[in-house]
Amino acid sequence: DHVDFLVDSTVVGTVSSTPYAMSWDSTTASNGSHTVTARAVDPSGNSATDTHAITVSNAPPATGSLFSDGFESGDFSAWNSVNTGGDGTATVQTGTVQAGGYAAQLTESSAGASYADVRKDFASDQTELTLSGDFDVAGEGSSSQNIPLFRLFDSSGKRRLSLYRQDGSGSLNVWDGSGYHSTTASISMNTWAHIELHVITSPSSGSATGEVTLNGTRVYRATNATLPAVRTFQIGNETHKQPMDLYVDNVSATGHGGAAPAPATTITSAPSGTVPTSKTK
Repeated sequence: DHVDFLVDSTVVGTVSSTPYAMSWDSTTASNGSHTVTARAVDPSGNSATDTHAITVSNAPPATGSLFSDGFESGDFSAWNSVNTGGDGTATVQTGTVQAGGYAAQLTESSAGASYADVRKDFASDQTELTLSGDFDVAGEGSSSQNIPLFRLFDSSGKRRLSLYRQDGSGSLNVWDGSGYHSTTASISMNTWAHIELHVITSPSSGSATGEVTLNGTRVYRATNATLPAVRTFQIGNETHKQPMDLYVDNVSATGHGGAAPAPATTITSAPSGTVPTSKTK
C-alpha cells in the first residue's frame, strides 16, 4: 500500500508507488548520528521495517556580502535610517576621506539633545557576521566618555555589543552585555584605522565568539561572549551628550546572506523480508 520513511522515529515522508524512494533535507537535522527507517505497510495494515544508522554532516551556510558602502553615492541611501538630535549631524562629505571621493562624518556635542547615528538592518537575523570599516577620530570628549565605532542590535532593537574607542587614552574596547573588555590596541586621533569585528552568536549566554582586528592584526578574541543573533548594526552614537567628531569610510558586512543549497539525502533502502499476513496480537 505505502512506505513511510522515518528519521529518529519521526515520519518525514510517505510514498505510495514504486520505486518507494524519497529525498530528505538533512539540514533539518543536527550534525551527528541518526537512524533512518523505512516502514512498509500493506492494505490490511500489516507492516515491516528496515532501519539504518546514518551520520549527518551538514556544511555551514555559505557566506557572502550583505552590505557595502564607500559613500560614493554622496549620501546615506544604502542605509535604513539616519538619526540625529539637537546639534548632532550625520553627513557625507568630501574633505576627509580614506578612499574615493566621499566619506561619512558624524558629530555630537555635550548639549543635552545632541546625538548622531546611522543604522543598517539585515533582512534576517545573522548568527555569524563580519563588519569592517575605516575610522578617523577627529574630536572626542572627556576621558570618562567614549566613541562607538560599531554597535550591534538584536531584532527587538536592544543593543547587544559595542566596539568603542575610549576618549583620552584612545584604547579600543568591547562591551558585550556581560561586561567591558579591553583589547590590546589603541587608536590615535586624526589617523585612519581599519577595523574588523567578527562575531559568532549563540543563544546560550556566555558561549558566543567575538574577534576584533586593527589594521590587519587581531587584537581581541573571546569565546565566552554574551551575544544573540544580530539584526542591525550602527555607526555613530545613539546616546546623547557624548562629544565626537568621527569620519567613517568603506563600511562592509559579510555573513549568511541567503540559504545555502540544501543537501538532499536520498533514501532508497527498501524494507527487507516479508510482510506478515496477519497482525501480531
